[in-house]
Amino acid sequence: MILWKTPVSNLQFFGYAISLAGLIYYKLGADQLKASFETARMSWTTFNAKNPIIKTIIALFSVVIIMFILLSFLMPKFAPDYDPRSFLLSGAASVGLVT
Repeated sequence: MILWKTPVSNLQFFGYAISLAGLIYYKLGADQLKASFETARMSWTTFNAKNPIIKTIIALFSVVIIMFILLSFLMPKFAPDYDPRSFLLSGAASVGLVT
């Protein structure tokens, strides 16, 4: 999707995510996934103990990025046919600058 810039709907993206998660689960197995998550949790706890300020900054930055992504999917497209030149010309014509 990213490499070839293929247009994908939200439903297709969700389906791809589910199939990728299933493929990873099948490849690694439940025990290996649990061990990987436990290792990641232990690393995050160690990082948290050593760098609490950086951890807070990373957490806040992550929340802002996730909110931006969610809102960009939910936000409607405003005025897709908007052309600033036409607005400027119509505004100029209304005040008598352009005839």
